[in-house]
Amino acid sequence: MNSRENIEVINGFYSPLEKVIAESKQDKLPSKQWIDKFARGEEAKWTSLTEWLSEQQGSVSKSEILEFLSENRIEIEEIVKDGASEDEIDIFLNDEAGEGYTREEARDYLENDDIEGRRKYSQYQLAGEKENYKEILITMPNVKNLGDKAYKEYKKYYDSLIEKYGESGRLSKKITKEEEYNLSKFNRKVQGNKVFFRSSHWDEPNIIVHLRLNTRIDTEGDKVLFIEEIQSDWGEIGRKEGFLEDIFIKSIPQYNGFYAAFDKKGRKILLKYKGERIEYLKTKEMVLEALKENPPLGIIDSAPFVTDTNDWVKLGLKVALKEAVSQGCDKIAWATGEQENDRYSLEKQVDEISYLETKEKGIYDVKATKDRKEVFADGKMDLKKIEATLGKDIAKKISNGDGEVNRGITFITGKDLKVGGKGMIGFYGSTSEGKLGIIGNVAKSLFKQEPQKIYIATKEPNIITFKEYLSLYHDIYTEPSKWDSENVNELEELKKDYEDKKKEHLSTQYSIDITPELEQKVKTGLELFREGGNVGNVGTFSPIGYVKSYGVRPTNRSHDMIAECDCKGAFTFNSQKRHKMWECPCCNELKKMNHK
Repeated sequence: MNSRENIEVINGFYSPLEKVIAESKQDKLPSKQWIDKFARGEEAKWTSLTEWLSEQQGSVSKSEILEFLSENRIEIEEIVKDGASEDEIDIFLNDEAGEGYTREEARDYLENDDIEGRRKYSQYQLAGEKENYKEILITMPNVKNLGDKAYKEYKKYYDSLIEKYGESGRLSKKITKEEEYNLSKFNRKVQGNKVFFRSSHWDEPNIIVHLRLNTRIDTEGDKVLFIEEIQSDWGEIGRKEGFLEDIFIKSIPQYNGFYAAFDKKGRKILLKYKGERIEYLKTKEMVLEALKENPPLGIIDSAPFVTDTNDWVKLGLKVALKEAVSQGCDKIAWATGEQENDRYSLEKQVDEISYLETKEKGIYDVKATKDRKEVFADGKMDLKKIEATLGKDIAKKISNGDGEVNRGITFITGKDLKVGGKGMIGFYGSTSEGKLGIIGNVAKSLFKQEPQKIYIATKEPNIITFKEYLSLYHDIYTEPSKWDSENVNELEELKKDYEDKKKEHLSTQYSIDITPELEQKVKTGLELFREGGNVGNVGTFSPIGYVKSYGVRPTNRSHDMIAECDCKGAFTFNSQKRHKMWECPCCNELKKMNHK
């Protein structure tokens, strides 16, 4: 417990909803007034406070609400994947298996071993000196209430899959789509219809956002927590395929007013109601029941944070802040969009991609080679699967028939394999173009400071200090005893050359400072959701300061608007009806507004 009106801090976070209600001067109010004042935001939604209050008759006390929130609190957990410990290395070197290994060779061997809890993607780090690489998975707690009937059903089905496929660590890569769906359905029952998601990149379920981090030293000598990657597979897949909450239900006049469900693209969803496949149902409530019991394939469960890019980025940055403070860092910095594009460019991983449309229209036989060896092959890929595997750019090239044709097979090679562009820059930002991107804008809003440019070594060989430069290019100057008067005179000229050389070895990153105020916030607890009075105000970005409106006329009619950008930015805000345009804070491109 801490001093915030006895609001509990769990895993470094507290509930701003609990805080604002605990600090409320009212001890008792009609349920509707509680809803209007405090229960229209995300936390109220995911704790079911809004629903619970709407079911209460008469007045509700503050203590009753706080008790409800305590029992239905949203909690997150952090799973840290680290390297081999020094103790593990010692044990290995003292064992017969480690005979002949150097310490570094032993470390590499152990970290490449497939052990649960070991980091998986350490090869995807920028060059330059760095330490303490780790992967942090921010998850929602999974299976609870282990003794109930639902869990026994889940365990029975799960054990049958283990018996069929073997080890659990690789289960997600072996089971079929139908088996994965059935497993998620059993898991929903266990959790009282709570969420379930599994990424192809991780074995652990329900990962809201993941971080890949290391520490570096910048040219000022400050210790920097460097974010190599921040991403939400859950959020990204949901954004592309649609979340369950994106489904809308409407009455169809030509079918006697019966109701049907449609996805975010307006496509009708085939329902399953009481074991039967059906397109229409008599009432809206029946459709909702069908969707709840049998969520359609391809539609992703929604969850706190994942439906809004800005929300999961904000959560990831808060966890990064906690990590930075625990490691005694002075700053937090992150990779640029150009660095991310370069890191994952296909031209680094393969020499060519070949494809041939099969007899089945829209289905392709796709292969990739590296150094004349086949590294990938799939004879049955549609464009959606190609995009998920090789990226949007390659899928688009294949759809357009781009490449050189030889004996009926089309080849994509060389510069045509270069992928990525606006999306990564829109998200991670670009110091060269002066664009903060989504991460920079969220950091600016969250940490109340303008991200600054710093210089760190992300290229080999490592040059940060003047001494390192001298030892690499002019080693005579590292030993002053050997200098003569000419050497001393040349030293000033070398300093100028050092500044030029340094630029070749350094990269420019956006960063924020770890201020005493931020350190104190970490010590006393960070808010899990947005803080505020009425936690129901719509939007991550206010139109004022972030959105430039054109052709505006005053009106009393105010409602929610949503705008989406190609750079992954999607911003919802409360705005006047006659606002026609907005400027994406990441790309600075003007976009049309759409009514929600």
